[in-house]
Amino acid sequence: MATLLSTALPAEARVTIRLGTVAPKGSSWELILRRMGADIAVRGGTALVRGVASLTGAQVMATDLRASSSLVLAGLAAAGETVVHRVYHLDRGYERIEDKLAACGAEIDRVHH
Repeated sequence: MATLLSTALPAEARVTIRLGTVAPKGSSWELILRRMGADIAVRGGTALVRGVASLTGAQVMATDLRASSSLVLAGLAAAGETVVHRVYHLDRGYERIEDKLAACGAEIDRVHH
């Protein structure tokens, strides 16, 4: 989550984050956030994140609970529409998250296929 929040820093800011043991060398979240416009470089167990002007909405796929919540928040911060697939990961840890975030002003639609 710290990596995601760091993408919203002013463009001249840089943050170094020590990654946990769950994803010590980065993961799909890093590639997805980069595709959305984040400036992230993972080397060993450290992620170097530079702030960007904005993220761009995209079609993304959640791979686990933490990635799911990060992608939803990244989508809310991004310009344009973000569609998060495989939200069943999200449902395991957050009950009705779309309602809770909507109470804060977020625009989230759950689409059932």
